[in-house]
Amino acid sequence: MSASEEKTCGDCTACCGPTAMPLAGVFAAFERCQHAKPKGCGIYATRPQGCRNFECLWLLSDHWGAELRPDRCGFLARTVEDELAGLPPEQAVAADFSLEIVELPQGAEVEPLGRVLEYLHWVLSSQGLARFNVQFRARARDVPLRRLRGPFAQVADLGPQNFAWTILATWGLIAAAGET
Repeated sequence: MSASEEKTCGDCTACCGPTAMPLAGVFAAFERCQHAKPKGCGIYATRPQGCRNFECLWLLSDHWGAELRPDRCGFLARTVEDELAGLPPEQAVAADFSLEIVELPQGAEVEPLGRVLEYLHWVLSSQGLARFNVQFRARARDVPLRRLRGPFAQVADLGPQNFAWTILATWGLIAAAGET
């Protein structure tokens, strides 16, 4: 049985806001969907197409356990189109895999976030993908989108755990090695 058959949203409403992630045609960034209830969606059976199209990686992954359900770990993860607008020409090369992590209002837990980034390393290496983009939308309105992108070959040798912790340090979510 696949993860999408075993897992359900249940009472998780992480994708319903309020986060820095807008949902086209449904709600703007930092707003909460008017149909979200404390224990799920009030109109799940007739929810808008934008909601139906949303792909939560927790629901889709056979490798992510219950502890990584967004309402339990403080963030949700989804694949996104790699946005190249505004990047310098040398960086404006589309990624083979683009992941977005959206922090929920209660805040992201660092250890589960590190595990998701280790999983990203595994996906990139096992699929032979050359370029990646990973971005973090913080829960605070005044924090800009944090992004790390480039050739996977430059970071592949770090191994999954060091890859994850390097990204977390780059984003300022943990202290960089040697800092206190």
